[in-house]
Amino acid sequence: MVTDVTLEWTGQTGTLGGTGKNEYVASYRVTVDDTNDGPIVVGTAPGLPPRGSTYSLGNEFDTTVILKQISPKRRAGHQMVWDAVCKWQPPENKSTTGSIVDDENPLLLPAQVSVTSASREEAVQKAVYRGGLKDMPIQEGSVLPPVNSAYSYYSDPLTLQVSDVIIRKSFNFRRFPIRDFNAIDHVNSSSFTLRGPGGFSFRAQKRQALISEIGSSLVYHERGPYWALSYSIIMRNSDVGWDEEILDRGLMGRAIEGDEDGRGGTYSAADIKDGNPPNRRIKDVEGHPISEPWLLDGAGAPLLRGQEPVYSRWQKYREANFNTLLFMRRN
Repeated sequence: MVTDVTLEWTGQTGTLGGTGKNEYVASYRVTVDDTNDGPIVVGTAPGLPPRGSTYSLGNEFDTTVILKQISPKRRAGHQMVWDAVCKWQPPENKSTTGSIVDDENPLLLPAQVSVTSASREEAVQKAVYRGGLKDMPIQEGSVLPPVNSAYSYYSDPLTLQVSDVIIRKSFNFRRFPIRDFNAIDHVNSSSFTLRGPGGFSFRAQKRQALISEIGSSLVYHERGPYWALSYSIIMRNSDVGWDEEILDRGLMGRAIEGDEDGRGGTYSAADIKDGNPPNRRIKDVEGHPISEPWLLDGAGAPLLRGQEPVYSRWQKYREANFNTLLFMRRN
């Protein structure tokens, strides 16, 4: 099996003949762990760009050419090291509409990309204060959760409409992409740029993208069977991506050694009984337990008027390295 794929900067060439006439060549060093591994294993290594993908290396890409040929050759003097030379050329254009197609080989067809949006309602965790309350320690323009004139959080929160960007990408590939299927319901572990034909380019920050669905269908063709694949990736347009930001508030305060006890003192080790929850009911100025959640300061104590609200951030979805997946490499 293949253990490593590395782009060799030596041997990278290009011929710039204008739109529809450009050609590019790049060489990869492919390492295997079995001397019986041959050109098929090397030429279909996961780290190589797939045949049919548009040119995308380093800081540049060209969607007018596709990878037509991968030529593996065992490196002289090395049993486990191969050189895989990749060549991008313009596809055969047999279309009367001017679109780029190759009628003879479905694996050389460019990927298809569509971009839509979907709206949803969500609770407002923070908003910009624009005035109206009296004798409040809040400056206009402050960002905080909406509160009333008693500085209490609204029990019936405001909502707003937000829209996610949904990117759908489809293409053909010779092998079933099991690694991609294992990444369904995962978010990206690092930032990436998704590219496609027609100059399509979309940048996603860490944990902003979620693979929500992958469809696959085995197709039999005179050149051999292949998989017709389709992907749905949801881009969450928020400062925290697919993480959740939770406002620190509640009916209970923390009660561990050194915390204020609400009576002018602090808790000692003797106050903490084994088996009892380390918290206490927050009381109002009249000494009655509060019935509505109060903002907390991030350390389990009631937030004082005028202090900045505190939010905690939580990651809900597992991460995957999208840059290693087929849908990223097949353009």
